[in-house]
Amino acid sequence: MLIAVILNIVASISNYFLGLHWSAIFVGLSGVIIFLFLYLYSFFAHKYNTVAILGLGFLIIMFIPSIWFTNLGSLGSAQYLIFLILTGILTITKGITKKALVVLLVIVTLSLFLFEYYYPETIAKYPGREERYLDLAISFVFTVLGAIFYISVYYNEYNAANKKLNEKNILLEKTHQAITVQQNKIEAQKTELEIKANDLQQANKTKDRFFTIIAHDLKNPFNALIGFSELIERAVENKDVEKIKNLNKYILKSSTQTHKLLVNLLEWSKTQTNQIQYKPEKIEIHKLIAEQIELFDNQASEKNIKLNIDSVNCNVFADINMVKTILRNLISNAIKYTKNGKIAIECTCNPLNCTVSISDTGIGISNEKLNQLFDVGNNISEPGTRLGLILCKEFIEKNNGEIFVESTVNQGSVFNFTLPLINKL
Repeated sequence: MLIAVILNIVASISNYFLGLHWSAIFVGLSGVIIFLFLYLYSFFAHKYNTVAILGLGFLIIMFIPSIWFTNLGSLGSAQYLIFLILTGILTITKGITKKALVVLLVIVTLSLFLFEYYYPETIAKYPGREERYLDLAISFVFTVLGAIFYISVYYNEYNAANKKLNEKNILLEKTHQAITVQQNKIEAQKTELEIKANDLQQANKTKDRFFTIIAHDLKNPFNALIGFSELIERAVENKDVEKIKNLNKYILKSSTQTHKLLVNLLEWSKTQTNQIQYKPEKIEIHKLIAEQIELFDNQASEKNIKLNIDSVNCNVFADINMVKTILRNLISNAIKYTKNGKIAIECTCNPLNCTVSISDTGIGISNEKLNQLFDVGNNISEPGTRLGLILCKEFIEKNNGEIFVESTVNQGSVFNFTLPLINKL
């Protein structure tokens, strides 16, 4: 509005000195008063958009026709004013208001052309050719300045809007990043909770399995011991020495099984609570196998079982106590389910691992039981047997090895497990 006031003041002064019709001077002065009022109103009421629309409307409806009729119509300075007003409309207004003002400007301009065409005598002329060109030059200069002003205002507003948009985008990006971080934390917490829930579930299963072993597998051997003890007591009363000897063998067998179960149960419970210590070291596997075989010579002889060793001399990197437990359990199971047969312990090496194979000619294992052999969730059919195999599997995996089983019913079983060589590490 302030620019419009200045332009009208300049227009009034130039019209006066150019000697134009008094109405042209009056239009300029009227514009000064009206636009000054609009400027003051917008300044105090803070209604800049409304005032800008009113000012543009006044220019289109009142100011352009006045200049048109007092300044030689289409041949005068009105054409520059039309361009300046169009620039203002395009840069200041938006949406439907912009469209409405452009349409209004087109209608008024076309109407003025038609009116000038049919009533040319109504158009006031310049006093002379010099005054006309001087007025056109002044109007052109102020039109260019006004257009530059409008474009600069538009450019500044555009940059300000872009700056705000960029700030909002940055804020949005930061918010998005914060949300992403929060989501990742939630996902991590969810995963952690799932892991803890799974660990708790496994712990409950372990606890239930532990109680099952105690309630079932540990009860049966003690019931047998109690029964044999009662029979021995009667045999002592009857002085039946031969019967006492036979019953003593059963007691020894039951006690041995119970001891084995308790040892395995203790070792297994340590693995479930991470209390067992893993201390790998260099082991001469051939020597260790020979030492463990000696422990079972008497048991094998009693069942007429032949023990064969075919082992190469290689060094593995493993926990010696765990390997001893593995060998004891596998050899003990082979003797338990074999009679009048043979058990072969072989050891072979490749560039990566050492493979220990324990084969027997015993009763074998059915496919159904073979699939559940290392499953802690199933009941143990023989006290200590399945638990010992589960313990073997966990110890082998703890030592970075694997265990494989092959078996045929009534023909025997082969248990293979691997251990890493010392030079591999």
